[in-house]
Formats: sequence, structure tokens, C-alpha cells
Amino acid sequence: MNEHEAATLLGRALDSPAAAARELRGLGVRSVVVTLGAAGLVGHDEHGAWSQPARHVTPVDTTGAGDAFAGALAARVAAGHGLREASAHATRVAAYSVTRLGAQPSYPGPADPLP
Repeated sequence: MNEHEAATLLGRALDSPAAAARELRGLGVRSVVVTLGAAGLVGHDEHGAWSQPARHVTPVDTTGAGDAFAGALAARVAAGHGLREASAHATRVAAYSVTRLGAQPSYPGPADPLP
């Protein structure tokens, strides 16, 4: 989820995304990833908290970046990768997507090099 969605779930403005992830875990959520756009992400799971910086790219269009991230994250986790590795990969996919116009046309294929 992004930081705005996290605030909606908690019913208030966030003091910090990391605190929000920790609080959501405290409510019984097994794993939490809060995306922060160009600032990367914060996560919290049974192993503790972590952060992942965003890849530095020159954005062209951010349409679909969240969907690119979520799809890549879900695919990696479904393939058996851990959440932290999947988050790092999804960050690269989202970075690729913002360097292209549109939503679906911006999603990388298997042969496309990721930043």
C-alpha cells in the first residue's frame, strides 16, 4: 500500500510511514510494505523493520507505477521469494515503469533491463 492508503487504514495522518507499518503489524497484519514514491519504501514483518531506497531514474510518467510495484511484488512472493527480496525487485520494476509513458505499455517484459 502507499502512504496515503496506510493513513486511510489507520484513520489518521501518519506520524511516519515506518511507525504506520509497525502499528499495522501490531493490529495483526503479518507483513506490511508502505511505498513512498521516489523515497522508496518501508516494511515490517516477523523479522523486523526495513527500508528500501527507490532507484534513481528520470521519471516520464508515474501512471501505473503502484500497480507495477504491486504486481511485481506479488509475482515474486508467489514464486517463493522472501518479502524483502521481492520488495527490492518490485522497486526496480516500478522505477522502470516511470521511465515510460502510460500504464500497461510501461511494464517491463522478461528481457527488459531493470534499473
